[in-house]
Amino acid sequence: MNEPSSLPSPTQSTTPLRSLQEILHNRIIQKKGEIHKSHNRAYNDNLWTEIETLQWILAQILMLLRRSPAAQRVTFFEPDQMFFDTQ
Repeated sequence: MNEPSSLPSPTQSTTPLRSLQEILHNRIIQKKGEIHKSHNRAYNDNLWTEIETLQWILAQILMLLRRSPAAQRVTFFEPDQMFFDTQ
């Protein structure tokens, strides 16, 4: 029933995760750029909640990618870039 050719290769299964990783990383940078001292505190707090949620999702993706057999060929964002990027 399940022929080997019908199963996705490890590289194919990690490609969407790698794309999502990049999207999330860029979104985190964008959200951090929206934070400003002159904004309402509730607005900035809401942005930080969004950033923390995106970081958690990104951490889950990194964990999945590292468990993947194809992970040896995957380029990861470093944790300091993921959580403390100030661009």
